[in-house]
Amino acid sequence: MLLLLAAAAYAADPLADGATPTINAQTFRPAMDSHEFLRVVDSDLAAEGFTGRGVLSYTQDPLQYTNWEGTTETLVGGVMQLDAMAGWTKGRFRLGLDIPVVLRSFGGRDGDATGLGDASIDAKLRLLDPAKSPVGLAMSGRVGMPSASTGGGLGAGGFWGEVTVSGDKHLGDRLDAVVSLGVDFAPEQELENVTWGTRAELQAGLAYSLSARSGVAVELYTAGVLSDFANERARPTELLVGGWTRVGERRGLLVHPGVAFGLNDAVTTPSFRALLSIGWDPLAPKAPPDRDKDGVADGVDTCPDAPEDVDGFADTDGCAERARVTVTVLDTDGMPVPDAVWSIEGTATSGKSGEGVELPAGEQMFVTGEVNLVSTIPGGGAAAVELRVPAPRGGLAVEVVDGKGKPVPGAKWAAKGPIDVPLRDPGTLAVRPGAYELIGRAEGYRPGRASVTVVKDGSVSLKLEMLPAKAALKAEKIEIKDSVYFETGKTVIKPESFALLDEVADILNEHPELTKIKIEGNTDSRGDAKDNLKLSQGRAESVKTYLAGKGVAAARLEAIGYGESKPLVKEKGAADQAKNRRVDFVVAERSDGAVVAPVKLIETPGDKPKEK
Repeated sequence: MLLLLAAAAYAADPLADGATPTINAQTFRPAMDSHEFLRVVDSDLAAEGFTGRGVLSYTQDPLQYTNWEGTTETLVGGVMQLDAMAGWTKGRFRLGLDIPVVLRSFGGRDGDATGLGDASIDAKLRLLDPAKSPVGLAMSGRVGMPSASTGGGLGAGGFWGEVTVSGDKHLGDRLDAVVSLGVDFAPEQELENVTWGTRAELQAGLAYSLSARSGVAVELYTAGVLSDFANERARPTELLVGGWTRVGERRGLLVHPGVAFGLNDAVTTPSFRALLSIGWDPLAPKAPPDRDKDGVADGVDTCPDAPEDVDGFADTDGCAERARVTVTVLDTDGMPVPDAVWSIEGTATSGKSGEGVELPAGEQMFVTGEVNLVSTIPGGGAAAVELRVPAPRGGLAVEVVDGKGKPVPGAKWAAKGPIDVPLRDPGTLAVRPGAYELIGRAEGYRPGRASVTVVKDGSVSLKLEMLPAKAALKAEKIEIKDSVYFETGKTVIKPESFALLDEVADILNEHPELTKIKIEGNTDSRGDAKDNLKLSQGRAESVKTYLAGKGVAAARLEAIGYGESKPLVKEKGAADQAKNRRVDFVVAERSDGAVVAPVKLIETPGDKPKEK
């Protein structure tokens, strides 16, 4: 039995045939444009335009394998590598290329080798700039190609990719912190004690600036293979300590030394890694002197001690010009006054409403008609002056009456027109001339509507008639004081019920918070129960169609026929039958949080269990 188990383990071991697995032992991928970190990706971007960077690294024991017997074999003993990187930055976006050159790999199963690793294309978009926002934020992605020519252990054996989200923050003048989360997509490789493939990655770093030119940093990298996350050998972890310094013109030469140590014995965790990055990434050129900070350099600023007024007029000489003033004439309603003319007292300057003029600094008196306004003009730039004249008015007298011409108690009216009039008591009001649509409201009455035109300096009187309402909104239903009448044995609504249904439609259109109304059709108990059920459903559908034709969204209406199954009263004669023949409007759902109370029905003998 032991021999059989050993044979099975040997057969499952991908190294049993002497081949090195297609795993890229170089999980270290240099940050392409970080100014402080060697590995961790932050929101930093390289200088605008083309930049370059070379990272020389030596990695000790990047790929070791432990078989089922517990024996550890070194598959790649050491790698000397040069990552040649180039990038192009424009605004918030950077595109880069990384070509890893394996100068020498040695001490492994495949022997010593020299060649290329997996080249990759890298893109990065900065979403938030930490210099302008509380935090920095960037997204980056990298696509790798199977270009390795050095044999097993230094290439993924297929296309791979990375997606990373990075956030960083300035913790004072000298300390910066960054956290980066990502996923590294890689072809899956089954080993005896671990599955290697796509990994979730966490990177974090702290950087401390010793001066404007140099600083030190510490970085942590850890990852876990998603399909074998609980396995410690599938979670490589490293700690890196490094520093940086800038030298040369515009401090363009950026030098990063560093050293990293493996913190566990996972696959691709090295025992030691030494790094040296040298790149050309110049700082932005220093801005020329600008004493008045107006964006015009002192060398070409005609007025170097007085800021330019950026108003779209002669903004390149560095001097503030006369102010450009726009004069607008409005009435007291805020409406433009057509063809209004203004002037400046004591001058020949004048213009129409909306026109502009250049004026020197100081106080100016603007005049239009009998209205004048003293305004202080700033020294340059743009300014606006508004002259307000009395708005035209006309009189509107409104009385709200019932069908007999008597005042309706508690009635109020409102109007829409050139200026809207909110609900108010009957009486006289000065309004802007024009056409108005009036509506009257009172409890127990249908809304009354009328149209009227008010002329300037004129007066108009209106009696707004309101009739008693046949429908009213309650918490649980729309209560109607009449019946919906249909042709006998049919689903056709009689015209005499149109006014009642119009009131129901008005209530629904004025109360959008009623999101679901059940239109319940009911019959009396005469005739066949199945026929009554079908008739009640058809009548409910007819009412739904009518209300939809009055502007009520059909999605808010649900037609249900109950036939003779939900009587209001016990039928003892024609009067009781008439009560049970009805259409109910039940509030099923509402969006304002009000409680929808159930409608109570009587209990009929058929509802009770028979007594023995």
